[in-house]
Amino acid sequence: MASAKLVRSFSLDYTNGTRGKGTLTFSIYEGSVIQTNAEAIISVLGGGNTGGLSGAIIKAAGSAVCDEIVANKTRKLTENIVTKAGNLKCKYIIHCNCPKWNDYDGGSKRICLDDLYITVKKALVAACDKGLKSVALPPIGLGNPFGIPKIACSAMYVKAIKEFVEFLPGMKSKLKEIQFFDKSSEMTQLVYNTYQMTNGELPKLNNVDILVSTENSRVPGNGKLAKAVFQKAGKEYQKEHAKLFSGKKKINNGEILQTGAGLLHFKVVLHAIIDKFPNASPTPYHLNELYQTTLNLLDTANKKVKKKQLLTIALPLLGAGAVSDPRHQKEYASALLQGIASFSSASKVKLWAVHIVSLKPETTKLLVEVCQSFCSTPNSQRRRQDSHRGRRDKKPNEEKTHTTRKTPKFTPSDSKFIESWKALRQSKQNIDSFFEAIPTPTQGTLQKEESVTGNGNLVMIDSDSEDETPDVYEPDEGASAASNNHSTCIICMDDELTEPVRMKLCKHEFCRECITEYLSQKPACPVCNMVYGEMYGDQPVDGVAKIYKDEDPLPGYTCGTLIIHYEFPHGRQTKDHPNPEEPYRGLSRQGYLPDNKEGRQILRMLKRAFGHRLVFTVGFSRTSGRDNVVTWNDIHHKTRRVGGPEQYGYPDPEYLARVKDELGAKGISED
Repeated sequence: MASAKLVRSFSLDYTNGTRGKGTLTFSIYEGSVIQTNAEAIISVLGGGNTGGLSGAIIKAAGSAVCDEIVANKTRKLTENIVTKAGNLKCKYIIHCNCPKWNDYDGGSKRICLDDLYITVKKALVAACDKGLKSVALPPIGLGNPFGIPKIACSAMYVKAIKEFVEFLPGMKSKLKEIQFFDKSSEMTQLVYNTYQMTNGELPKLNNVDILVSTENSRVPGNGKLAKAVFQKAGKEYQKEHAKLFSGKKKINNGEILQTGAGLLHFKVVLHAIIDKFPNASPTPYHLNELYQTTLNLLDTANKKVKKKQLLTIALPLLGAGAVSDPRHQKEYASALLQGIASFSSASKVKLWAVHIVSLKPETTKLLVEVCQSFCSTPNSQRRRQDSHRGRRDKKPNEEKTHTTRKTPKFTPSDSKFIESWKALRQSKQNIDSFFEAIPTPTQGTLQKEESVTGNGNLVMIDSDSEDETPDVYEPDEGASAASNNHSTCIICMDDELTEPVRMKLCKHEFCRECITEYLSQKPACPVCNMVYGEMYGDQPVDGVAKIYKDEDPLPGYTCGTLIIHYEFPHGRQTKDHPNPEEPYRGLSRQGYLPDNKEGRQILRMLKRAFGHRLVFTVGFSRTSGRDNVVTWNDIHHKTRRVGGPEQYGYPDPEYLARVKDELGAKGISED
């Protein structure tokens, strides 16, 4: 497989009855599944569609495979047909009748996920029935015509594979390896991250005295690292941990608590109380929370050091375990390092070393890059950044002060005035109104729901008896046999929903804490993206945007030009900003759009974004080197008429599509 890149391999151990222990390898490859060395490829029945995944596999396999599919009887949903592989290197192709997202209405999307889960599991069973030693799984369910979201697909694959391994002891299986393949690094990384999030691993650390575990004030012990420590530290630690969080005293974010380390080799475990950050663009509040918690943590650890001691501490990227986007990880890592730097610059520092740890190689690599960049930053600039604390690094297309001076000054009297915009006063959204608690089922309810249950977005398929073949192999048509005891939140991937809640419109289910945090950043369901509220930012409310029009075309266009003239006076920061009560510097900027259909459409989207206070923020501008200023908030603008992309001007044929995507990421739609 010269053209395929191995991303990571995992060993899944199981006990195989009297035959002893067995191991199944789960490997993730970046590349074309056609190049696999596995004995079978899992594909989909295309329903007459010759494109996409199934089309590429069938084309490579040859027409004989098509004839063999036609000769077989049509399979029901979640079932499969096994054919020979024709011209491919493998022996067989397992063609699955995969569910399609749009075939399920808004209230039954979870059933679609259940069906995908069953589909993957049945395909693995088919590989076992053929006596195969290896099978390759591409991302079935993605793309046209299936359309299941990536995060949901990833969760289903991992859940199905892990639970399939639990059934292997009762099967006479030769299967030794499952390979996941996709050409997209985004998808392979998502599958890898999903797998990692379901593992209860502890970092292997030598010569570390203090281990830091992150805890949530409302649901202690709910994070990945916290769970791993709880499981491996022994009963004494578990008793101490329970006592720590069972008192009447309220525990607040930013507090640092301490327990012994039980059976672990550390001297103590410090518990940092911090919210779990959502996998979304960090807010100044979250960055500042991370910065302050890091300072509190290191101050607490420093007080544990006695004379002539050399103590070391190991901490993860606090609160960011569920953040997978490298851009967001970098912002959180910068805030963490800023906290460490602020601590190290204080007097009476007695800690010998601080270790930042991660179980994920790609996160470790990212942390190294951020550390190297941070260490190369001059101390004077660090001090400016330190006053900002949880700052947000802006994208490199923020215009520089010296370039705007060279741009001819905009003269409103030379253009025709169209309208003006103002920011809306945000009405507080009641996030709790978007979902409802799921009542705990009674024993009578459980008995009535033997065939189908609705807990969670991921459901484990169980048999009625430990000695029977699991029901997953022959489920009822259009339904799945499931256990009420096994649910997984698609946000945190925990095996059980903590304080389970159900979204009122789309009916997807999550942990209360997870969905509350997610909705506070983006008021839309993470599974189906159904919008539940309005997204607002921290742009100062006293800014104004005035819209003008002139007849001079922009390079690449023959129509007139729309000019957005933004003006923000100097002001004082609020509690939504990085440094409340401190003054900030205002600005005057222009943005240019072509006066055609697409340009006017984007103008309407920008108007809504401005009203929702999403276009600007208050913070640190990397390009100008100034702190406490009004600056762009990740919605790119063409601030010059000419100069091309390098000078933030035109021509740039892809700009309108890019800014439309950026507005979409802020929850601003085209209608």
